[in-house]
Amino acid sequence: MKNIMKLFFLSTSSVLAVALAPQSGAPSPQVVRVPTRWSAGSKWVYERTKERVDVRNGEPRSAGRGIVPIEVEVLESGEGASALRWTYGKLKLESMPSLAGAPAEVKEALSKLQDLSSGLAMEFNTDSGGVPVSVRNAKPLFDKAMEAFDAAMTQLKAAGMPEAQLQALGGSARQSLTADLFASSMIREPRILHYFCGRTVSVGGAEESDSEIGSPLGTGTLKARLRLAGEPVEGAPNEVRIQFQLRIDPASAKAVVEDIFARANSRGGAPTSLPADAPPIELSDRGTARLDLTTGLPIEIEHTRTFEMLGQKRIDKIQFRRLEGAASKPAKKE
Repeated sequence: MKNIMKLFFLSTSSVLAVALAPQSGAPSPQVVRVPTRWSAGSKWVYERTKERVDVRNGEPRSAGRGIVPIEVEVLESGEGASALRWTYGKLKLESMPSLAGAPAEVKEALSKLQDLSSGLAMEFNTDSGGVPVSVRNAKPLFDKAMEAFDAAMTQLKAAGMPEAQLQALGGSARQSLTADLFASSMIREPRILHYFCGRTVSVGGAEESDSEIGSPLGTGTLKARLRLAGEPVEGAPNEVRIQFQLRIDPASAKAVVEDIFARANSRGGAPTSLPADAPPIELSDRGTARLDLTTGLPIEIEHTRTFEMLGQKRIDKIQFRRLEGAASKPAKKE
């Protein structure tokens, strides 16, 4: 079940452009367009905080919390798409309950498994709106990360960890992981940071609209409902605060999960299937962003993904905070 859920969490996020009609008796919303392009050579440094919480029988339990610095650099910028590079720094683990009481050599290896992105420089292309669409160096990234993964697993095996525990840590999933799936996982975070690039945002109101998210396994799309609400930031005319929620249609999510079960069964082992009387699957993204309208990127964004299936709930929290004093340039004029 854990490996099946891990595959499902390799999912993507997207936001539709919105327009808000004035409400009776209220000021008309101000519609602003988020910048879409940047000058080549522009750089920003963000601090990313990431935490996973698993809820069992109503009891939340953190699976770990870590902080890593990320340098965002614009490599190319044209009239259409742009190309950017994300360079990951060293991960600092603030909390990792699974390491408690473990021998020193096991702690070291488990820490390496949590830090496979350390030192990686991911390059990706954006669409004309500035939203990431594809990783340019997926294969080299995948090879480097898997080399680190295999080294850590070898270290754990040498430390005497039983084979069953090694498989539970991801040994079996490693066999089915591909460069494409790895890239799909890696590009999810840039898509969160670039959530609003190239979009129009209504400040002073809220709107709901139909939306879609592409299946993480390339089996179509997930229907979703999007809600956006913008408000001005007092004393900061070049900033706007946005609350967002993207809720996946349960029937659409169920079809994808059934496909995941089918793929897992095709690899052999004990057959599994989604029970016919299973409760609705819940998958939603929500959060708040404080957006810099001179760059089109957030000063700070908090994003929470909640996934609930068969009585199990997983909450993934990601926060990006732009570090002050980092070299940067404003966006190009539209």
